[in-house]
Amino acid sequence: MLSRGRLLRDSATNLLGFGLPLVAAFFCIPQLIHGLGADRFGVLTLLWAVASYLGLLDLGLGKVVTQELSAPAPGRAALPRPVVVGNAMLLLGMLSLLIIAIAGVLLVGAGFQAQPLPWKRDALWAGAVMLLGVPALVLSNGFKGILEADGHFSMVNAVRVPIGIWTFAAPLAVCVFFGPSLVGISLVLVLGRVVNLLAYMVTSGESCSPRAWLAQRDRQVLKGLATTGGWMSLSSLLSAFMGYVDRFVLAYVATPAIVAYYAVSQEIVTKLWIFPTSVVTATFPSMVKAHAEGVAARRVLWRSAVLVLLLVVPICAVLGVWARPILALWVGDEFAAASHQVLSILCVGMVFGGAAAVPFTALHAMRRQKVAAQIHAAEFPVFLVLIVVLSSQLGAVGAAMAWALRCAIDFCLMTFWCERALMGKA
Repeated sequence: MLSRGRLLRDSATNLLGFGLPLVAAFFCIPQLIHGLGADRFGVLTLLWAVASYLGLLDLGLGKVVTQELSAPAPGRAALPRPVVVGNAMLLLGMLSLLIIAIAGVLLVGAGFQAQPLPWKRDALWAGAVMLLGVPALVLSNGFKGILEADGHFSMVNAVRVPIGIWTFAAPLAVCVFFGPSLVGISLVLVLGRVVNLLAYMVTSGESCSPRAWLAQRDRQVLKGLATTGGWMSLSSLLSAFMGYVDRFVLAYVATPAIVAYYAVSQEIVTKLWIFPTSVVTATFPSMVKAHAEGVAARRVLWRSAVLVLLLVVPICAVLGVWARPILALWVGDEFAAASHQVLSILCVGMVFGGAAAVPFTALHAMRRQKVAAQIHAAEFPVFLVLIVVLSSQLGAVGAAMAWALRCAIDFCLMTFWCERALMGKA
């Protein structure tokens, strides 16, 4: 079972892996805004967002690899490691080609509609270059899943930190030495993803030959991996979408200034996701093993929950209670006066959201991915109604209330179904 010392060490390693790139972002982004200008920087943020969301389109196979290599499902014989790795990589390879094909068609369509402004042409070519990095981005998730299954979180983060810093520092270097070229920035971002993939390949010690993967092809295994990963991916995509759709709804029912008041506070709060993410990433393999072996699964769950709350609650309490002076120090008194209530409400929601990450991960560890996805699918229309109604009536504060309520509902539902799963009733 995962010891307290191992839990703390792996969580701290993950926290550094997620957190250090944010430090690079803090210093690089103001200079990138100045060097690129508002239009090109806006395109760069879209390129970053596309890279992040494409990582979610791996059908959850990175996590499935971790799950399958950690322990087999109860009552089922373990699949040979080469079979799991080979079939997962085949799926990821085919998926990356599908993504390139769909994104390419969309990009060509956008090219016919784009106005002939220099920066827009630059943006379209930059998007085309980014497609070259899709296979590296998607396949990296598979090799990272192997390392996490083996408990090599230090190796994962030794690779994650440089690519995270490169994501912000490399575009700045292009601006300084070659000017505001979005194509040049895309090239260095793709180069970083390729190096990232090679690093994961080498550290995992697994075969990187498509021929070796094809030799392990098994239709039943492919179907099982795709089904499990599909539910994981659906859940992740819905969760990510609910994390940003509130801004678009608020933009529709309110003014751009109201959106800005909300978005700044939400950006602060959502960065706190690195704390629960660091913990549940470290404990996921142990949760899988504990459930498969029927030993101390609840103890692993409680240790994870306690650590998440110890990390999240104090920070949220400080931000929530002293929201106005903290915002005033960062963005000025006028902005703080208009948005401090938003920050305080979002901090309450973050406590529930951080806590919900533990039963959500436990459901995946117990192979109840379908339950987790169905919970998010049920929450989505409820959240849309809440965000529309409350934003229309209360503006940014209403949007914050809707987000916090959704997090609280998510925590209650995830906890309820996780408890049922532990008792064998779900």
